[in-house]
Amino acid sequence: MMGPAVAAMRSLPGNRWEFDLLLSPDHPAFKGHFPGVPVLPGVVQLDWAVRLADAHLGIDLGAAQNFQVKYQKVIQPTPRGATLALTWDRPRAALHFVYTVAGATASSGRITLPARP
Repeated sequence: MMGPAVAAMRSLPGNRWEFDLLLSPDHPAFKGHFPGVPVLPGVVQLDWAVRLADAHLGIDLGAAQNFQVKYQKVIQPTPRGATLALTWDRPRAALHFVYTVAGATASSGRITLPARP
């Protein structure tokens, strides 16, 4: 799976980062999902959050076992793109994410690593 095209990244207080994502209709994530009405699949949204946390923040979520997601609106290709906000909760080993499009929340959730013995 191919990662997102990142136009900008911002580090914010409180272990929070924002990524401005380009959402071109040519991105492979939209191919075939769905013909004529492209939608960014939920599994891709999770994948992109994990990839960006690993590549830019050094948070390895390869062993993540718990994924919680709430979808509020579909994400489609748009010239304005989307913003992905990531917040790392180190004590709980949880990555919180929120995708927004044009200022409205499209999806949000949490990816958690298993508890260490």
